[in-house]
Amino acid sequence: MSFFDKQKETPSSGTITPDILSQVRIMGEKAPSALGQSTAQASQGKELPHQENPVSNPFVQSNSTVPSNLPLETGEMDTVAVPNAVSPDFASAQNSLEPAPMPPLAPREADGNSYEKKEHSSKVVIIGSIIGVALALIMGVYFYLEKVKDTAIAEKEALEVPVEEKQTEVPVVPPLATNPFSVDRANYLSLSTETATKESVTAQIQESALKIQEASVAEPISFQVTDENNIPLAFSRFVFLVDLKVPEAFLSSLDEDFNIVLYNDNGQMRMGLALKFKEEIEKPNEVIATIESTLPQIFAPLLYSADTTLPVAVTFGTGTYNNFPVRYANVAPEKMYSFDYIIQNKLLYIGNSKEVARKTFDAGVK
Repeated sequence: MSFFDKQKETPSSGTITPDILSQVRIMGEKAPSALGQSTAQASQGKELPHQENPVSNPFVQSNSTVPSNLPLETGEMDTVAVPNAVSPDFASAQNSLEPAPMPPLAPREADGNSYEKKEHSSKVVIIGSIIGVALALIMGVYFYLEKVKDTAIAEKEALEVPVEEKQTEVPVVPPLATNPFSVDRANYLSLSTETATKESVTAQIQESALKIQEASVAEPISFQVTDENNIPLAFSRFVFLVDLKVPEAFLSSLDEDFNIVLYNDNGQMRMGLALKFKEEIEKPNEVIATIESTLPQIFAPLLYSADTTLPVAVTFGTGTYNNFPVRYANVAPEKMYSFDYIIQNKLLYIGNSKEVARKTFDAGVK
């Protein structure tokens, strides 16, 4: 309760009441004792201060002083008339200066900010945080997908682009020529019986021998001579075309079937013949023995080259191969030529070297 409210309760009569007067102290006056001595009692027996030092009225705003002729009473005096005392109108005027009551304010925190504003700010912060986290997640997912995409593209390009390998120069080796002839069955050597001559027949045989040599064939190759109609050619006809000087008695003892065998003997092409005696010939050895010394000369155009010089007559020696007797004679040692033959029952195998005679024996008449 304010001081002005207390004044309202006390009616103003224009005089100073004893209770108020008792609170007034004069400079130099001792305060009442702690035993409850009243102001009136303390003032008895003492001289009042000189009246020329008037006490200022605390209730009057002006600088006027209390007159010196103000009657003072002690003890029984209830009121003292004070000029220029505060009137009730002044109290009312003082009361009228109180500020009008303010409308209730929103509750505030210690820092002075209202709870409503703080709650609004908290909501803004929460919503902003959620939006920021969402944007961060979206950007993270986007960059992750882009990185995965770039990685996949790089791996694909790495797989598609062939790695350049250091190429070493490898010497080119020409492939070996395949065997142009069969080694299991007889090959055909076709001759034109109308136009064939000794030179053309030997040239055709040499051509086949060269193919075998270039193909590095190690097996003996057997040929069956035919005419232009692919019909097997008779041996007597072949002897005529090549111009072999075979005695009639010997030629008549031979069958028409025969084969030519070509063999690569350590880089040198050699040739053999596989002949058959007729069935009625009972002793083939006795038939051939009569012309044995001249056999190299008889087959020279077919078995030896044109520049080979042969003796007119040769002496044969005897050997064995697979338990069969082998008759042989060296006719041109400088060229490793010989004349070898083997008789197997009614089969006759001839060769211009020891090896080709044996290979012809192994091939047989096909």
